[in-house]
Amino acid sequence: MHLLATQNPGCFTLAYLPDQHILIGRWLRPVLLHELQAHYQELLGAALAHGSCRYWLLDVRRRRINDADAVRWFGE
Repeated sequence: MHLLATQNPGCFTLAYLPDQHILIGRWLRPVLLHELQAHYQELLGAALAHGSCRYWLLDVRRRRINDADAVRWFGE
């Protein structure tokens, strides 16, 4: 597993499993919408940097998943 640098490692971590071609994003606390959007941009950037990696494993156990703004943003 290769840990990748993120803008806020105390909030969001990112790792790459080259043998399985999987990105793992893990939230370490609840986040605001603008933070969530920035984290997804980091995921996309890492995916493109690793040969258009299309498999993402998202650990959302510590993140609020029923936030109305985030749900609306995902639906756009």
